[in-house]
Amino acid sequence: MADACWHIVCGSTGAGKTTYAMELSAKLSAMRFSIDEWMTRLFWPDSPDPIQYEWTMERINRCEAQIAGIVAELAKLGVSSVLDLGFTTKEHRDKFRMLAAKSGVATRTHFVDVPAEELR
Repeated sequence: MADACWHIVCGSTGAGKTTYAMELSAKLSAMRFSIDEWMTRLFWPDSPDPIQYEWTMERINRCEAQIAGIVAELAKLGVSSVLDLGFTTKEHRDKFRMLAAKSGVATRTHFVDVPAEELR
C-alpha cells in the first residue's frame, strides 16, 4: 500500500479537471473516478425536472461513499486513484484526505488553475 496514492484533482468549474484527471490517470496507470460520469450513468436518466439540489446532493454523497470504499480497496492492492469529484471546498478535500489517512494512504492535491476568461 506504500506506493498507492489518492490524487485529489480540484479547481474551478469548467477549468478542465476531468481532462487533467484523464491525462494524470493514464500517466500514472491509476484508476480514475469522475463524479460527473457516475451521476450521468446512474442518476440523470431518472432525475426530476427541474433538477433539485437536495435530490442531486443525496446521490452525489452516495456515489462518493461508494467511490471511497473502492479506492480504499484499490490502495490495499497498491493501485493509486485519481479523484475528480469536484473538490471545490477545503472541507470536501479534507474529508477525502482524512479518509485516506484512516486507510494509511498518501494523498496529493492537484490544482487545475486557468484564467477566468478560459473557463468553460
